[in-house]
Amino acid sequence: MPLLKVHIEYLDGRPSEDQDMPANYGPGQEKAVIPISSIKSVRVTVPSVVVANSGDLLSLDAAWKAQQVIKL
Repeated sequence: MPLLKVHIEYLDGRPSEDQDMPANYGPGQEKAVIPISSIKSVRVTVPSVVVANSGDLLSLDAAWKAQQVIKL
Protein backbone atom coordinates (compact mmCIF):
# COMPACT_ATOMS: atom_id res chain seq x y z
CA MET A 1 0.00 0.00 0.00
CA PRO A 2 1.41 3.42 -0.92
CA LEU A 3 2.35 5.68 1.97
CA LEU A 4 2.09 9.44 2.25
CA LYS A 5 4.93 11.16 4.07
CA VAL A 6 3.48 13.93 6.24
CA HIS A 7 5.56 16.65 7.97
CA ILE A 8 3.67 18.79 10.51
CA GLU A 9 4.99 21.97 12.15
CA TYR A 10 3.17 23.40 15.18
CA LEU A 11 2.52 27.00 16.25
CA ASP A 12 2.93 26.34 19.97
CA GLY A 13 6.60 25.33 19.85
CA ARG A 14 6.11 21.56 19.94
CA PRO A 15 8.68 19.63 17.93
CA SER A 16 7.76 18.96 14.31
CA GLU A 17 6.36 15.52 13.47
CA ASP A 18 7.07 13.23 10.54
CA GLN A 19 4.54 10.47 9.89
CA ASP A 20 4.08 7.80 7.25
CA MET A 21 0.38 7.44 6.58
CA PRO A 22 -1.45 5.02 4.28
CA ALA A 23 -3.03 6.59 1.21
CA ASN A 24 -6.29 4.74 1.91
CA TYR A 25 -7.97 3.86 5.18
CA GLY A 26 -10.42 1.04 5.78
CA PRO A 27 -13.54 1.74 7.83
CA GLY A 28 -12.64 2.46 11.45
CA GLN A 29 -8.89 2.82 10.77
CA GLU A 30 -8.78 6.61 10.59
CA LYS A 31 -6.19 8.52 12.62
CA ALA A 32 -7.00 11.02 15.37
CA VAL A 33 -7.34 14.54 13.99
CA ILE A 34 -4.92 17.25 15.16
CA PRO A 35 -6.70 20.58 15.77
CA ILE A 36 -5.94 22.75 12.76
CA SER A 37 -5.62 25.84 14.98
CA SER A 38 -2.37 24.39 16.42
CA ILE A 39 -0.74 23.69 13.03
CA LYS A 40 1.72 26.09 11.41
CA SER A 41 2.28 24.06 8.24
CA VAL A 42 1.71 20.63 6.70
CA ARG A 43 3.83 19.16 3.90
CA VAL A 44 2.65 15.96 2.21
CA THR A 45 4.96 13.97 -0.06
CA VAL A 46 3.36 11.35 -2.30
CA PRO A 47 5.02 8.39 -4.08
CA SER A 48 3.47 9.23 -7.45
CA VAL A 49 1.01 11.54 -9.17
CA VAL A 50 -1.35 10.59 -11.96
CA VAL A 51 -2.58 13.22 -14.39
CA ALA A 52 -5.96 12.83 -16.05
CA ASN A 53 -8.53 14.98 -17.78
CA SER A 54 -11.90 15.67 -16.16
CA GLY A 55 -13.67 13.05 -18.30
CA ASP A 56 -11.33 10.33 -17.05
CA LEU A 57 -11.79 11.48 -13.46
CA LEU A 58 -15.58 11.42 -13.80
CA SER A 59 -15.39 7.87 -15.19
CA LEU A 60 -13.21 6.74 -12.28
CA ASP A 61 -15.53 8.40 -9.78
CA ALA A 62 -18.57 6.68 -11.30
CA ALA A 63 -16.81 3.30 -11.27
CA TRP A 64 -15.76 3.77 -7.62
CA LYS A 65 -19.31 4.74 -6.61
CA ALA A 66 -20.69 1.69 -8.44
CA GLN A 67 -18.32 -0.57 -6.48
CA GLN A 68 -19.42 0.99 -3.19
CA VAL A 69 -23.08 0.35 -4.01
CA ILE A 70 -22.32 -3.30 -4.86
CA LYS A 71 -20.45 -3.82 -1.56
CA LEU A 72 -23.43 -2.57 0.45
